[in-house]
Amino acid sequence: MECGMGGGRGVESGKDSGRDEGAVTGEGMRAVAGGRPRRLPFQERKTAWRGVLDVATGRYPAFLFGGGFPRRAVPVFHFHESSRAGLEPYFRHVAESGCRTIGADELEAWVLRGVSPGPRAVALTFDDAWSSLWFTVGPLLAEYGLRAIAYVSPARVPDGPSSPRPAPPSGEAPPARIDREDPMFCTWAELRALEASGRVDIQAHSYRHAQVPSDPAVTGFLEPGARIHPHDVPWVDAPGGPRFLSRGDLGAPLRQTRSRLSDVLAWRAPEAFEACTEAVRAGGGEAFFGRPGWRDVLRRVLANAPAGRRETPEERMAALREDLGRSRETLSAALGKDIAHMCFPWAVSSRESIEAARAVGFRTACSDRLFGRHLAEAGQPPYQIMRLKHAWLPCLPGPGRRRPWQRLPGAASGLDLANPLYPP
Repeated sequence: MECGMGGGRGVESGKDSGRDEGAVTGEGMRAVAGGRPRRLPFQERKTAWRGVLDVATGRYPAFLFGGGFPRRAVPVFHFHESSRAGLEPYFRHVAESGCRTIGADELEAWVLRGVSPGPRAVALTFDDAWSSLWFTVGPLLAEYGLRAIAYVSPARVPDGPSSPRPAPPSGEAPPARIDREDPMFCTWAELRALEASGRVDIQAHSYRHAQVPSDPAVTGFLEPGARIHPHDVPWVDAPGGPRFLSRGDLGAPLRQTRSRLSDVLAWRAPEAFEACTEAVRAGGGEAFFGRPGWRDVLRRVLANAPAGRRETPEERMAALREDLGRSRETLSAALGKDIAHMCFPWAVSSRESIEAARAVGFRTACSDRLFGRHLAEAGQPPYQIMRLKHAWLPCLPGPGRRRPWQRLPGAASGLDLANPLYPP
């Protein structure tokens, strides 16, 4: 998922909570709700200005603007959730354009050793293994004779039955909320079946696909009915150890977050987390939020709790190696194959996470690179293969070719992707 991040981004309250106000805070001070967090690094903001910069510096391939198919490069396109009506036009264009779809090993051979995958080679990649990968993507790949690479985060794979879920009756589409109702992601049985089909090459997408608090400033508190995108639920330091924020953590302080695989030194404040959540439990749980001045109560609790601390560089590297190593080991064991390639969530990597990826055995990875080209090229940095949004795929030379301003509907067209009501 390549999108911006931040504390409270993607979070909507189930109640009209008004606006928090408070003092700006810094490290070493006690954080108060409403503090102003630091700005995210430019490369992680995913703003329109980044696209302008890449166009101005020639980082997009010529075929987007009417040029021919790249002669010495492989376009790599990325998708996420998909509906049949939205995805099929993209697959049709790939097939009718005479493109050959390749897997991760062929992409590696090209990038690391210059072994050409042949003319008109493209890579189709699907992040996250949403349920639509099983119900929609797999069947369409078979119909059009294509292959794809799917990047999977094992911690997100739900426990499920030993057999894949049955497909809907012929002619019926999966439910519109297939990717937002449990199980939102493919089960292990479905992933094994997709891999065995030969149409889907499963690789890693980190173990947890997690964000961590990046700033001491508290931007709000978890309220009843909060709507949070599954990948925006933060990985927090709770008193019992690090874990994802859960629906039972009402009152938990919310902070700006960044990808675990960025260069961030996470902010750790388990005592403040416990103090605020305990105050809400003692105050009646959800009923606490119906009382006037509840924010002031939590601000006072927060002001009297230990502020927390930054993790050390050594702790960060240990966390990176644990996450990336566990992703490779888990997928390799579950699928009976050597997982040697990955995609960094949100396309965010760092010198430290690339070092960790190399150390645990990954040979290539997709991630963003400032002033990098949006193509896979021989001899380029192997852990920073840059991809193109699937919206640009119809610009490939071939029948029905489109210009950038003639976009098709998104691949997820028709799906209901409203966020779930609560964290997990």
